[in-house]
Amino acid sequence: MLMFTMMLLVVSLSIVGVVIAYNHARMTQEQIVSMIEHHDKYDTQVQAEIDKLSMCSGCRYSISYSTYDRYFVKVTFPIKLLFVTLHTMGEVSGYTIPIS
Repeated sequence: MLMFTMMLLVVSLSIVGVVIAYNHARMTQEQIVSMIEHHDKYDTQVQAEIDKLSMCSGCRYSISYSTYDRYFVKVTFPIKLLFVTLHTMGEVSGYTIPIS
């Protein structure tokens, strides 16, 4: 019984870690989107401000122009599950409102 309880504790902690990593990545993605929308453009000045953001550890982002005057922002983040030694990358993405 104790072994089963310990296993559930490790699984729970790993899942909580994934949820926290997802939330940090989502917050980073939302900050980037809001900066682009606030400036109503995406240029080198906005890029410099985005680079100053404190990002989640291990996160990487990409910004690409999409249709209808929108930008597509994608943030990838590491996922680590200790109980199965799984190391992979997750992804959150979103679009800005149309930028004029």
